[in-house]
Amino acid sequence: SAGCCTVLSFFGVIILSVFGYFFAHRAEGLTGSKEDPEDPDFVAKICYTSAIVYAVFVVFCGLQVSV
Repeated sequence: SAGCCTVLSFFGVIILSVFGYFFAHRAEGLTGSKEDPEDPDFVAKICYTSAIVYAVFVVFCGLQVSV
């Protein structure tokens, strides 16, 4: 349902924004080992872009709930 989509998308925005912040600031837990991405800034950009897409879903699904 649209309510479920709204809630899940809202949490997606929060989680992806936090991951983007941590990658942008090179958090040791995400960028400190040899298996981690070589370009954390690019990963942060992808996380922020995905958060924007999820924010669009929050708005779209939220409008469906109110109808």
